Amino acid sequence: MLVPTVQFVLLYMLKVLFGGQSMNELPRWLFSNVALMELVGFNARQVEEGLTKRGDAQRTSKQKQGPLSPQCLADNISKLTAEQLERLFNQMVQCVVRWGLLDGQRIVALDGSKLETPKTYEGCSKLKQTRIVKVKGQKERATEEYYVYGWKVLVLMDVHTRLPLSMKVVKIEELGRALAGAPLGASPAQFGHTWAHPQHCH
Repeated sequence: MLVPTVQFVLLYMLKVLFGGQSMNELPRWLFSNVALMELVGFNARQVEEGLTKRGDAQRTSKQKQGPLSPQCLADNISKLTAEQLERLFNQMVQCVVRWGLLDGQRIVALDGSKLETPKTYEGCSKLKQTRIVKVKGQKERATEEYYVYGWKVLVLMDVHTRLPLSMKVVKIEELGRALAGAPLGASPAQFGHTWAHPQHCH
């Protein structure tokens, strides 16, 4: 049985929301929790019996814990590119707006957070930074240059509700900039002409 991409994304969001426990802990506290799994589109039978019969013949005592394995979630979520995740998120916000759950003028703030990856991660960019280090045998500390790899995630937040309204993934060396005039859930193409002057983001 094929699992829709959105269910993998929602499962990973729940993992982050509940504190980002180890992937190996997911069967115990998430995949076997019927109430939570029903929220993201699975049913009680799938939670109890799994989506496939694979491995059932070798299973002697330990019961299945949920419809899929942690490795299945990790393998599928890692296949999504930054652009695909960005587009998916913004389309979800656009749906919320069309349903009338978000409307009118809002006070917003821009948050820019580094999403660090190993330097071997395909497509990532790098940012040169400096840090003060202690040198053995010397009293004075020295300045050391190093690189951080990954992306920067820019999220436009509603100040009052703290709900994210738009997201854009940029190179990690780019400064955060205000998404002035961008509609809620704006697509990447709509951001092209909406950048304002650089503002401080962490």
